[in-house]
Amino acid sequence: GCTLRNAVNTYSFGRVLVATHPEIMIPPNALEVMYDTVMKSQERVWVTAIPFWLPNQPLAAWKRDIFKLTKTEGFYDPSWPDPINTPGAPDYRNQNQEIRTTWESEVFWAMRMSTWRWFGGFRNFEVWGSVDMDFVGRRRACNIKTVIAKGSPVPSENLMVFHQWHESKRDMEAALQALKGASYANEMKARQAGALFAIYNHGHRERATSGKLEGILGDHISRYKWAAFYCSDKNVLDIPCGTGYGGQVLRENTAGPFSYTGIDIDQESIDFAIENYPDNYYISGDMEKELLVVEPETVDIVLSFEGIEHIKQHRALISNIYQALKPGGTFIISTPQKGATSGTPWDKHMLTADEFIGLFDEELWTNLDWFYASRPRLIRSL
Repeated sequence: GCTLRNAVNTYSFGRVLVATHPEIMIPPNALEVMYDTVMKSQERVWVTAIPFWLPNQPLAAWKRDIFKLTKTEGFYDPSWPDPINTPGAPDYRNQNQEIRTTWESEVFWAMRMSTWRWFGGFRNFEVWGSVDMDFVGRRRACNIKTVIAKGSPVPSENLMVFHQWHESKRDMEAALQALKGASYANEMKARQAGALFAIYNHGHRERATSGKLEGILGDHISRYKWAAFYCSDKNVLDIPCGTGYGGQVLRENTAGPFSYTGIDIDQESIDFAIENYPDNYYISGDMEKELLVVEPETVDIVLSFEGIEHIKQHRALISNIYQALKPGGTFIISTPQKGATSGTPWDKHMLTADEFIGLFDEELWTNLDWFYASRPRLIRSL
C-alpha cells in the first residue's frame, strides 16, 4: 500500500493532500473541513479525524444517512477492547472516541503537499502497523504538529469518520521488528527515512526546498554562488527558478543590492518561493512563452540553470532572452551535456556541447565563455 500511495502522491498536483483507506466512509463536508484546517495553519501540520468503528453491517448500512449510523444496533460496542486478544489496548469504543482529543493513526488525514514532499512520504513496510509507528515517529522528530479537525455536525466537536470493522490483528512485536529499531535523532534523519526523500531532492519536477542536501542541489547552489559575483546593482531574471532557493542564495552572496524576479511553470513551487523568500519577486509562467511578456531590454542578467533541456524550442528561448536583456547584458546558462550524462526523466531534449554552442550567434552574442563541470579533487596538503 505504501508503494502505491507514494507513487500516486508523487505525481499529484495541488495544495493539500488527503489520504484515506478504502474501508473509511466520510461525512459530506469532511474534505472541506480538512482542507480549511490545513490551509488556516501557519505551521507544518498533520490533520486527522477521529474514527467511529462500525459494527458488522450489511452493505445497505453504508447507504443510509451517515448521521443516523450512531443509532444502529451495536454501534456503541461495550465489548472492545478485548482483554484476551488485546490486553492493555487503549479504549477505542465509540462512546469514548466521541470525546477523544488525540488520534495518530493514518486512516484519514491531510497535510500540505509541500509538507508531504518536504517530510519524505511513507516508508514501505509489509507488516501491518509498522507504517503507523514509523509515520508517527518521523512526524514527531520533524516537529509536525498533530491537529484534530473540527467542525462536523456528528455528535462530537471533532470531525468524525466511519471505519468499517475488519478482522486484522495488529501484531505489535512484528511491527516493531519491521522497524528494526529505527529511531530518528534529528529532523534530517527522519526525513531521510521517508520513501519520497530521493524524489523530493531530485525527481518529480526536480523540485528542492532545502539547502542542506547534496547531489544535484549542491551543483545548483554552487552555480548561484558563482553567479552572485555578477549580480550586484543589477536587475536579475531567473528562469526556471524552481522553488526559489536560488534567489536566496544570491541574497546571501551578492555584495550589493539587486532586484530579482524568478519565473517557473510549477505553481506549487512558486507558492513555496513566495511564502519562504519574501525579499524576492516570483511569478508562474511557461519558460517557452513567459519571456515574451518581459519588456525588451529591461534585464541586466538572466540566469537559466538546468532548464533548456526540458523544452523543445531551444532557439526561441535563446532569442527571447536576447530580447529581454539590456545592451551589454549578461546571460549565464547551464545544461547537462548529451552523451556525458544520462540526465533525468525530465531532460528530454538534451544537447551535445556542439549543439549547445551552436545556439549562440556570435554576431549577436559577444564575449562568450564556455565552462565544463568537473568533480572536485581532494588535494593533500604537504
